[in-house]
Amino acid sequence: MRNLHHSAKRRSVGWVAVCVAAFAVLACAGSAHAAGNTLYVATNGTDDATCGPDGMAPCRSISRAIAHASAGDQIIVGPGLYGDVNRDALVDPSGDSGEENRVMVPEVQCPVGGVSTIWALINIDKTLTIVSRDGAGATIIEAGGQFFQNYIGVNITANGVVFGKRGKGFTIRNGAIAVNVNGGVASTSVQGNIAECQMGFVAGSCDGSVMASGTVLKANTAVSNSTVGFQVFDDTAVVSGNLAKANLYTGFVVGGAGVVVTKNIAVDGLYRGYWLFATPGLVFSKNAAIGNVDAGVFLMSAGTTPVAMSIASNTLFGNGERPQYPPANCGLTIQNAGSQMLTVNADGNWWGAASGPGADPADAAGGTCTAGAVTLNLTQSATKEIRVKPPTK
Repeated sequence: MRNLHHSAKRRSVGWVAVCVAAFAVLACAGSAHAAGNTLYVATNGTDDATCGPDGMAPCRSISRAIAHASAGDQIIVGPGLYGDVNRDALVDPSGDSGEENRVMVPEVQCPVGGVSTIWALINIDKTLTIVSRDGAGATIIEAGGQFFQNYIGVNITANGVVFGKRGKGFTIRNGAIAVNVNGGVASTSVQGNIAECQMGFVAGSCDGSVMASGTVLKANTAVSNSTVGFQVFDDTAVVSGNLAKANLYTGFVVGGAGVVVTKNIAVDGLYRGYWLFATPGLVFSKNAAIGNVDAGVFLMSAGTTPVAMSIASNTLFGNGERPQYPPANCGLTIQNAGSQMLTVNADGNWWGAASGPGADPADAAGGTCTAGAVTLNLTQSATKEIRVKPPTK
């Protein structure tokens, strides 16, 4: 009986091992399937009917790879120039020119940026991950050449898209908008990219009427855009570790209850560093606004309901030297256009001097830097600079 028992036990253990192994194989197979396939794009590729997948020639254009991809796939783009390759603003993909297959999209109007367009150079309408092999410095999307105002560089209309990662992003230049996440689109990740356009990175409809949802903007750089570096209308966005530099209007325009804005830098802007729409739940901390011509942070409320929020633990100095609208030297300007109280906690910020906000060399807050029904709580300030590091590769 003992031998039979041990034999049965061994058989039982054997069957368990087989079942576990079989389950592992199925799980791995399911995981591999969920990960999707990988397609490739390269400047020595060819836009034909079979390009992209392993074992085939790479595509020449990102648009053709998107057309050949299925939801869940990944596209890896090699170094070089994409988009309007010959820079004549015609964007003609006929034959094997390698240019993108532009598409007409619902009209995009951005009042702040002065943008109005119906064309997208690259339209991502599937849940895809699109990254570069060698990073933004080596992978350029030319978004329309001399008539840059005509084209959105990258337009995202599908949920769950990943466009760029740290060290695997793109430079998008000479477009109306570099990367546009449409209103109503959810769970988009945009990371590791550089924008040099009329507007940089946009999430949600440009007029703020339709919010995006769950957008992640990390480690991107918007430099020398002719209007806004980042514009985000999204109640659950995370805007973290980005750099807005030398943009001609505002570095960051942000609105949304629950949006998190942290560890960003707005520097050398010809207008405001940050323009925030006061909403309960908006988190703004550990950011830097340095050397912007107008206010470092401009907080605006319509005043239709009482709002309490925090602008704390940031670095704000060297701003407001030549503001478009007085007064000068404001690190934090608060404007409440309505009758309901706006209460702001501004503790823990570095204002450029250990003594706190005030006259140069510090930035000012309160007093003439506020207008309307505003209560500013400012009882303690940081005694040294809160350093914020720019995006890394």
